[in-house]
Amino acid sequence: MFLKTIDPDKCTSCMQCEAVCTNSQVIVQNEEGLPEFRFDTRCIYCGHCLAICPEDAITFTPLQEPDEEAGTYVAKTVSLASGASVFSPDSVFEFLCSTRSTRIFNTRPVEREKLQTIVDAMARAASAGNEQNRNFCIVTAPQTLDALEQALAQHYAKSLKALRKPVSRTVFIWIGALRAGKQNIGTLETAKMPFKQRRQLMQSILKDAIPTTDSSFSYLKHAPALILVTRGEKYSTMHKEFYRGDASISATFGILMAKALGLASCRMGLLEIALAQDPKLGRLVKLKPGERLDAAVAFGYADLHWRRIPPRGPVRVVWLP
Repeated sequence: MFLKTIDPDKCTSCMQCEAVCTNSQVIVQNEEGLPEFRFDTRCIYCGHCLAICPEDAITFTPLQEPDEEAGTYVAKTVSLASGASVFSPDSVFEFLCSTRSTRIFNTRPVEREKLQTIVDAMARAASAGNEQNRNFCIVTAPQTLDALEQALAQHYAKSLKALRKPVSRTVFIWIGALRAGKQNIGTLETAKMPFKQRRQLMQSILKDAIPTTDSSFSYLKHAPALILVTRGEKYSTMHKEFYRGDASISATFGILMAKALGLASCRMGLLEIALAQDPKLGRLVKLKPGERLDAAVAFGYADLHWRRIPPRGPVRVVWLP
């Protein structure tokens, strides 16, 4: 939470702050012609008023100072360069669309300063009602990453053990092939394939899904850093359906910030699934009882150089009259 103030000596009564406070309508013009935070109980502290003020007359002062030992962080106000955007549409398109999930990291550790910058960007991501109902857990200790890797292997070993049995494998392959005839698997047009081809496809998928005991397979892709986005303690009837989406937006901010810092990244879906199913895994990263993981991203350096943006689609696009 923040203490909001308006400096009357700087304010020119342009009332742009009132104009952008469209949802909450917290700001009104007082008898002296100056803006005033009159309906403060409706404020969600989105910061639109501070962001648009041309005179830098509005300040947000944290009521709680950040405390690294207590694990609290406050993203501070940052001034923007005046004038038009310094990014051309083409450069933004290339930056966004050339971003790729990297699953091959080298051994170079990620600097603490870069991880702090990534979290700073993630903390500023949009959220429904500006609830910011998310916390961040940064994992870089090799022993913790190793323990998490082993725990993931044990978690998925239960399913993989069954699939190593001939009868279970056959049932999985046949059921998968039958389902693939009714609905496509991912981007594959399996519904149009003959049954024999669908069965061979399921065999190959199963073979790739079960790592051998001597393989270098890694659930965490040998990444030197993880950032987990967990759901906070808030529970809003109005916004609860948006919490997971808010975490994904935050994760995307982190992925893009990491790219700008020269880092590679990858969303860790198998870790997200496992932590949702097994509370024991949460203890390794010190999740509180009932705390839920909504997004996990691996970060690191990679010796890869992407040279092109691949095609995508087809997707359905409808222009309504």
